[in-house]
Amino acid sequence: SRPVAPPPPPISLTIHDLEEDREIAFAKKIDEEQQHHREELLEMSKRDKTGTAMRRITVNQMQLLSAILPAIQWSDCLPDMLVRILDILGNLFSVDITQLITSPQCGTVQTSVRQQWLLRALMPLILAGALGLWALMIKCWLRNKYGALQSALLTILRISVRLLLLGLYKTAVLTSLTILSCEWTEHGTHVLAMDQLPCPYAGGPDMYLAILGIVFVVVYGVFPYGTICCKLCSNGKPGADGKRIEKNSSGYVVYGWAASGYHQRAYLWESFNAMVIIFISAGSELIEGELRMYVHAGLAAFSMIMHILFRPYEDWSGNLVVIFFSITLILGSLGETEFTSGVLTFDGGRRSCKDTENMDGAPQSSDDLKLELQWAMIGMLIFTILTVIWFGLT
Repeated sequence: SRPVAPPPPPISLTIHDLEEDREIAFAKKIDEEQQHHREELLEMSKRDKTGTAMRRITVNQMQLLSAILPAIQWSDCLPDMLVRILDILGNLFSVDITQLITSPQCGTVQTSVRQQWLLRALMPLILAGALGLWALMIKCWLRNKYGALQSALLTILRISVRLLLLGLYKTAVLTSLTILSCEWTEHGTHVLAMDQLPCPYAGGPDMYLAILGIVFVVVYGVFPYGTICCKLCSNGKPGADGKRIEKNSSGYVVYGWAASGYHQRAYLWESFNAMVIIFISAGSELIEGELRMYVHAGLAAFSMIMHILFRPYEDWSGNLVVIFFSITLILGSLGETEFTSGVLTFDGGRRSCKDTENMDGAPQSSDDLKLELQWAMIGMLIFTILTVIWFGLT
């Protein structure tokens, strides 16, 4: 008899299994489409944010540059018009209302240089008092109109933050440090740079001015951004939890703006920028000569390294432009004065342009590498400004 063939194996796939496979394939396809959609949204968001940080970065970095520019001993080989343009450019980004009251006089009353400094140092507090008085008057005038009152008070608050905390910040810190800027004379006496009288913190009747200068640095420089940092640490970055950002709230106007435009990992970065401004301003006022040059260059290099490591801005172009600004600051710092320590110098030195004006065939150049570094700084600054304009327009 012929052997009987074994029965075929039972079919393990049922209709239910087929439906599950189709559901899995369909879910996988949906996930792929959603992932592709998220990538498109991320790319669109990246394009939408391009150039959004240009204004903030430009104001911050130009304030740093304006703190360094007065310390640069410009080479006589540079055109005078170019130097004046650089000074004007630096002044555009640092509001200095205190220059309006440099020599107040009333009849026969004369004010000393130190009294004028005190008046200039008090100017931010005077402006804050004026804004407070304005708010009080508005509150009395619109006491029966709640909506209009809140809108007016919010406008005054916004003006106060932009004027005192942004426009006058570097100027207030630099002015406060001026009273501590002392130097040694040829006779070995310690004098204040702005009036050549005995240094206030060396003792004497003007010791209180030195104490006030330190207090003003804390009040104008450390306290505002320290408070902002604490509030942000307490409340977190606005909008981080997916909620809508209320830009017309008092919290956002006072401290929330400082986290806007930064990644979640670096939403306290505005306080870091303020710290750099304080230290560079302190270097400009409290240190002299080649040491000041190295301090400025070191701080600018440190800021650049931190920006490269953390890339704090949501705007990718902002993370690029801030590096260009940092290179400009480094070149400007190294070009502040001649190298007297034997670093980056030429054998036998090099004559200045004025020394070679009447010498036929002598090359016109400044001492050591100062001229080359200053030209490099100017070229890098022009390139950076053009880059900022390009991304801003984009």
